[in-house]
Amino acid sequence: MQSIGRSFLRIILLIAIFSSSVNSVLAAQTQFWDSNIHVDVNNPGMVEKEDRLIISGVLKGKTADNVNATLSITPSTAFRVIGDSSFYIPELKQDSTLGFTFELETTADATEGLHTVNMFVTYKHKEILGDYSTQSFSKAVEINVKSSPDILFSIKAPDSLFVGDRFPITIELENVGVDANDVKVNIIPPSGFNIIGQNVHTLSKLEAGAKSDLAFELEVPETIDKAENKFLQVKVSYSDDAGNNHESTETFSLLIRPRGFLEIGSAGGVWVGPLFISMIVGVGSIASTTIGVIIFAYHLKQKRVKARASKKRP
Repeated sequence: MQSIGRSFLRIILLIAIFSSSVNSVLAAQTQFWDSNIHVDVNNPGMVEKEDRLIISGVLKGKTADNVNATLSITPSTAFRVIGDSSFYIPELKQDSTLGFTFELETTADATEGLHTVNMFVTYKHKEILGDYSTQSFSKAVEINVKSSPDILFSIKAPDSLFVGDRFPITIELENVGVDANDVKVNIIPPSGFNIIGQNVHTLSKLEAGAKSDLAFELEVPETIDKAENKFLQVKVSYSDDAGNNHESTETFSLLIRPRGFLEIGSAGGVWVGPLFISMIVGVGSIASTTIGVIIFAYHLKQKRVKARASKKRP
């Protein structure tokens, strides 16, 4: 009972370390295998300096007669192993599974960028003739060490923007670094263009791995008479937990051109020359017009039949 209690306390401790000390870690998954053993790994995709992290997972036997198996890790100099760096499995039968957990810590002098934790599996497998052969396979798990926020931009916009019309545009922010505070985004349209909505957005915090969409409409002026590229600029400023300020700028190219004779409009209708036809109203108008013509033709025909009948009477 005491061993079960200690095991339970160990699991609780690992959960507490994972939830409190690694709050900026982005989860990632890795798989590697050979013909006899399959390994699933859950590892952090991103950590900060001096963070504690956990690499855990499951070994699964794909075939029978796998014995004396060892799973071990060798991290790069950016990490230090806390506790055991290897697990020994006396026997891993077919379809059986065994969980594992490694605790590590990011060193204070770890450089920013991708670092690896190499995982090795060695074991003996019983061959057809009864002899045991030594087998091994490995995988390098990549973990990104970050010490500052890193906000990336992307844009969702139509392929072409037409003169004299409004178009919906969305700027997506993604923080691939540590938490960003006091985020301010300034959207600067091309000269002569108008933003319908906010062009300045503020966020009190954009957490590590979080995304935020900024939606607005861009009104294109009517003074453009040929196709050309215009540039939309996005500037963002933010700070990290240490109070250091950061800035970044991204520029997006937008194709602006005059509208052709027949174009699909942004409101779901169709432009025919200078005339915009809403699909709902257009279809209704066509249907009602067609029905009206049929009714008119029917009444006209009835009048002609009555007129002919009256002429034939003596």
